[in-house]
Amino acid sequence: MLIPVRCFTCGKVVGNKWDSYVKKLQDGTDETAALNELGLTRPCCRRMLLTHVDLLDRLLKFNAMDETQTLPEALSQGLSQDLLQALPQALPEALPEALPEALPEVEEEPE
Repeated sequence: MLIPVRCFTCGKVVGNKWDSYVKKLQDGTDETAALNELGLTRPCCRRMLLTHVDLLDRLLKFNAMDETQTLPEALSQGLSQDLLQALPQALPEALPEALPEALPEVEEEPE
């Protein structure tokens, strides 16, 4: 997701070096040279960049709603049944009045 701001071990700021590091790797610089150019000489700081996995792009693929969509638009395009069953309980005020047939009936448990 996000690169940590500081090295976990020594506390040196490494978060601002991630974009430069990725750009150097894309330009064909090997990892050792890129880390040396960025001034990361300690093994602990190097670890922070070498072992970081940027998951944000991968997680966005599983986003149920597009950023420009509203909840009624997303419901009209069809969401998974599990999510549709959870919506009436989680967001009753956000559900559109025009789509009651799209939502399954959820029986309340007796107290």
